Amino acid sequence: MEAAAKVASGYADRMYSQYATVRPNHPSPTSLASLLSGSGPVFRKSFSPWLLAFKDAKMLDLGCGYGEFVYFL
Repeated sequence: MEAAAKVASGYADRMYSQYATVRPNHPSPTSLASLLSGSGPVFRKSFSPWLLAFKDAKMLDLGCGYGEFVYFL
């Protein structure tokens, strides 16, 4: 079991270290402030009408990326 956990943790490190190479025009953010750099207004316009009014709603984001959408939510 311990070996499986070690492999899994190494996988995440390898995956994130290579992520920028498959998205060359979308560099990895270096801070929370840079996470939404430019995406905030687009997300607000595109998704705000679909979001629930109460802030304690549960959301699930199934996607790939750096977490911009989850941070926006």
